[in-house]
Amino acid sequence: MSLNLDFQTPLPRRGIKYHSLPLADACNFAAQFFNSWYHATTFSAIRTVGHARTYDLQGKMLRFHQEKYFISGLKKLGLDAEDSDAVRCAKYHCISNAIGGLRTRYAVESKDKAWVFYYPHTCEHTAPTVGQAIHTRENMIVDYRGWHANNGELLGNHGLIFVATHFMADGDPFDAGYFFDTGVFVPPGERSCVQAGERIPLTLKFQPPAVDPALWPEDRRSKAMRHYAVTWAADRIWTVVHEFGDEGMQPVAHGLGLVVYQWLPRLVDAFVDLQSDSPGLEQFLRVFEGIQAMAGCVPEVRRTEGGAMLTCRRSIHDFVAGDVSSVDASRIDAALRQAWTKIADHFDPKIRLVTGTRGNWQFSTNGA
Repeated sequence: MSLNLDFQTPLPRRGIKYHSLPLADACNFAAQFFNSWYHATTFSAIRTVGHARTYDLQGKMLRFHQEKYFISGLKKLGLDAEDSDAVRCAKYHCISNAIGGLRTRYAVESKDKAWVFYYPHTCEHTAPTVGQAIHTRENMIVDYRGWHANNGELLGNHGLIFVATHFMADGDPFDAGYFFDTGVFVPPGERSCVQAGERIPLTLKFQPPAVDPALWPEDRRSKAMRHYAVTWAADRIWTVVHEFGDEGMQPVAHGLGLVVYQWLPRLVDAFVDLQSDSPGLEQFLRVFEGIQAMAGCVPEVRRTEGGAMLTCRRSIHDFVAGDVSSVDASRIDAALRQAWTKIADHFDPKIRLVTGTRGNWQFSTNGA
């Protein structure tokens, strides 16, 4: 028996502290925050280097992510035994993105042709903010070129192509397209194309994403959704500095500031006790520690005279799919320091960041 994943839950109601939430709600809260961070970083990259360079980066990141996760993901979802590569890929994109919190459908037209549909977010979801602003037609085409067009190569099927047919940016009700197994060799640069407006057969049956509940119980699905969001955010942060060098530090810093300011009322509500946590450094630390905890960095705060030390067992660097060079790690650290320094001003201009390197942070107030 399969479990239908066709849902997109809103954020938990306010008034409940994060650490008191059930696992599903806590993971949903964390996933939506880190998905927002991903979108905010992309939005900030467009602001800094423009659409063309950001889309080029997007394609490279997707290919990198695909080479790391695609084949293993097929096995985890039980799709490695699927007879048709077209159906296998449509189901993969439908189910994996549904587990990650997106609304999706797939449809099988024949053994050689299978559709995938990406629905708009619900109004209760956080993505319609900066996420919707970057959801352009070109963004989707780059997504398809960066990932969908390369599935066949990794499967050893050089005749598998992806055809994009519908775009929300064009006024369509969803983003959509289909995988088609041509049965002949197709050159790499021709494995993704656009046939906008191609009619969907009236008899086509839209299928919701589903998994075996015995293999994917609720706890596993919840943790996978959180991990999905954290790793995408980490890869986005890393690829920006990896590809753009020092120029990429500004989008990382601006993106973190953007998402924290967007989420600040919810973060304070989730992590700060306004009755007992003193305004200023203590409330700032609650928010800072909470974000690290959501990611799975396992933070530990130790108060010092006039300040505090925060040490994490892991950092955002550790969620990147590949190895992070010392140069890229230094750029990420510098960008995060820049962002947190400005965010701290919101709580108290006296807060000073003394050090901040790969999970080790020290804050003080002036005169400490």
